[in-house]
Amino acid sequence: PTVVALSNGQVAIGGGFSVRQQDGTWAATKDRVEVFDPTIGRFLDTALKIDNFGVEARVGMAAAIPWTANAFAQVGGLSKIKLEVVNGKLESGLVDEACAGGSSACPASKAVWLIDLAKKTSSGTLLSGPVALPIVARVAGPNGTRVLVAGGVELPTPKGGTIPRRGEALLCEVSSGSSSCEDSQSKMAAGRADAASACIETAADGCKKLLVVGGRSNAGAPIAEVYDAGKDEFEKVTINGTPPTFVHGGQLVRAGTRFYLVGARGQAVFLEAKSVADASPIQPILIDVDDSTTPISLTFGKVDLDGQGGADEGKYAFVAAVGYPSGAAVIAGGLGPKNVVATHALVIGSDGKLAARVPLETPRYGASIASITGSGPLKDCAVLAGGIANENGVAVPVNHVEVFCPADE
Repeated sequence: PTVVALSNGQVAIGGGFSVRQQDGTWAATKDRVEVFDPTIGRFLDTALKIDNFGVEARVGMAAAIPWTANAFAQVGGLSKIKLEVVNGKLESGLVDEACAGGSSACPASKAVWLIDLAKKTSSGTLLSGPVALPIVARVAGPNGTRVLVAGGVELPTPKGGTIPRRGEALLCEVSSGSSSCEDSQSKMAAGRADAASACIETAADGCKKLLVVGGRSNAGAPIAEVYDAGKDEFEKVTINGTPPTFVHGGQLVRAGTRFYLVGARGQAVFLEAKSVADASPIQPILIDVDDSTTPISLTFGKVDLDGQGGADEGKYAFVAAVGYPSGAAVIAGGLGPKNVVATHALVIGSDGKLAARVPLETPRYGASIASITGSGPLKDCAVLAGGIANENGVAVPVNHVEVFCPADE
């Protein structure tokens, strides 16, 4: 699901894959947004139905970003995917065959919408064609606040060989009465899909400089780059340290001045790596960002596990992660080496070292998490929602939430 922390303190939870079908695919069947109110510790009674784009609202793996105190923007998503462990192997896919020829049966949503929880409305625009796994961010563009939609893969994807990644980007207006998207004047240095991103420099009207890591298919292409929203340009960066050869998926989490790349994979699951032994999960990475230089300098290193790495060395894909201003971070759940489902959350302390492994009430992977802002007893706690659990060897959806409150916040 998408889990979005709004500045009014509420947490909006929407979408996700809720039905596992007999052929091993997952279907998204719900087009509603539920709201968790931390001041009363429960979900509000009335869920908001997203109906302006019909079936395009019933999606999982969408990207959602806070927009105003009561609204968030959501981009794309899929109504069907394949993700399961069969005979010890990880099987995945976008199930995009129906996208050929612009068929209405294509499971990919083209919607870029604004969902206003106070007004109980949803509105927006449509991309020109279906795109999966793009980079999405709220940016402070030359003409105001926009939704950046960059990279991804066009559907349907080729059945064999390397799948082309898009290098193009769009800037979408969703706040006015006439929503629309325009081409960015710049292209990425490398086509990317399923990349991780986080804001280096932010302002009230959006991210001014966005760091993008991974998602490329060619090891010779730059592993990272920065989008300068004010200039509407993608810029190169200087790489120090030893980054992984391939990085797919995961989350780039900002925690104070630190940036953690967590849940990343060596395998391009859903794309070229549709059937693999496991996702080749990567140990959490610490990226030191020096934006005082031109170009911006990145130094890659591993997070200090402080003797608590265990046999898995903290390597998990499909995690849910959130950072805190103190430099601490929480990495919940995931799918580890040999497709073992995580039974815990990894807690990185304010010193940047692994501080604890906290048991989960329900072991899961593919969940989402957001920290609670505002005031009240749950301020700075995190809400973990959804995901996939393993019950007697069968993958099942998780329909409840857990709340984690870090000790040092």
